[in-house]
Amino acid sequence: MQDNWLTERDLLLSEVHHRMKNSFHAVQASLLLQAKEAAAAGLDLAASSLRNAAHRIRAAAAVHERLYRTPTRPVVAVPELLADLLADLTMSLTGPEGRRTIHLAEAADVFWPAPETTSLGLVMTELVINALKHGSGAVTVRFRQGSEGEAATLTVSDEGTDLPSGFDPGVSRGLGLRLVRTLLHGRGRLIASQDGEGRTCFTAVFKLGPGGARQITELA
Repeated sequence: MQDNWLTERDLLLSEVHHRMKNSFHAVQASLLLQAKEAAAAGLDLAASSLRNAAHRIRAAAAVHERLYRTPTRPVVAVPELLADLLADLTMSLTGPEGRRTIHLAEAADVFWPAPETTSLGLVMTELVINALKHGSGAVTVRFRQGSEGEAATLTVSDEGTDLPSGFDPGVSRGLGLRLVRTLLHGRGRLIASQDGEGRTCFTAVFKLGPGGARQITELA
């Protein structure tokens, strides 16, 4: 009896997963198709907005996929998630010629709870899109996790020119940065700076509660 119930549960979860996966894919594909049509019609701004929306759907879908792979753990491996999202962004945003590169230079080996990981993936997606749109040269991503009780940081940098005088990411009206601020509201903040090499850096600071992150080795 118990075995039958477990089998039915697994089948139901599998069916739900595939339906959600197909739904994510359908929405993303629809947005990308509309973006292509908008671009063909010369509506570059609309095309860019539609592509960005598709990437946001992709970020949420990636978290869902990892949760399904580890049903006994309501957590997601951060390095794998960031690497997969960046591979997708590289393929869809930099073009086949690879004129711009996106590199994950550092990623702490930790698991995060699903809701926080979804926010992390969306924030990274927005900051990478922002760097590709407004910056130049290679885009570099670094994710660092402090010890328990300390904040984690996600830094996206590029080789662009200096930030405008008086620029404040906290009041920027750009849609991407506004979305980042919304995702970080009450749990962190966004910082814009220039590093020692003159690279433009946007750093999202995430404050997790006690036990919010776990080293990957602890859950292996």
